[in-house]
Amino acid sequence: MKKLVCAMLMAAAAIAASADGDNNIVVLVSTAGPDTYKGGETVLDGECYALVWSSDGVFEGFTAGGEPIDKNDRIVNVGAVAKNGHCRAAFEISATLADSLKNGIYAVYLLDTRVKDGETVSPRGLVDGKLAVLNGYGEVSEGVTVSAGLAVANETQAKRGEGGGKQVATVAEPAPDVQQPRIKKIVPEDGGMAIYVENLKGYMRVKSGKDLSLSDGVTPAVQTGGSDDTVKIVVPKEGDSGFYKVIRN
Repeated sequence: MKKLVCAMLMAAAAIAASADGDNNIVVLVSTAGPDTYKGGETVLDGECYALVWSSDGVFEGFTAGGEPIDKNDRIVNVGAVAKNGHCRAAFEISATLADSLKNGIYAVYLLDTRVKDGETVSPRGLVDGKLAVLNGYGEVSEGVTVSAGLAVANETQAKRGEGGGKQVATVAEPAPDVQQPRIKKIVPEDGGMAIYVENLKGYMRVKSGKDLSLSDGVTPAVQTGGSDDTVKIVVPKEGDSGFYKVIRN
């Protein structure tokens, strides 16, 4: 079982006061880094990590809209805490919430919330307290049990700088009820491939690969307004042939 790479980070984040006071639980998380997106790029400063919970101990993952695939799973806390390619953070859980979730198992995930605006790519993170866009995710730890007080991992897996980085391994797929856009054309452009897509309001990104598994990577999302204009997304060329899938949320 993979374990959290943790340290005693008492100064990593300020613990907000609440009605539950000192009975709150703090989960301390520190990844060794460099943590990376699916394409191998180092995570950007301000990227998010999420503390999640599942009643059966198996978190089924996220949709591209940032919701749990399994409605019985729960996103407990999300923090835009990436810095210098890794994570150091303290996730606080109120005593009341922790008591209601005492029969389940927690895990921590690295998220890809990148959005491209012109030539600028940056994490979108939380919008009005919720994930608005999610391109992919990767497990940092599994099987984290929380009791009372300070929750830390059972063992240290790697020291910083020893190749213990985590990666976004899974591309987030849309929820079943989200309409997906039609690809209108694909043409070579500047060493890559320009994909022209029907403009439906929301966020779109392109999943790509050298074969039908489409396992090589995913672009940052672009925000779309639903106008009559076609959306253009440029992706790296996948050798002599490649496969592409547009994902909207």
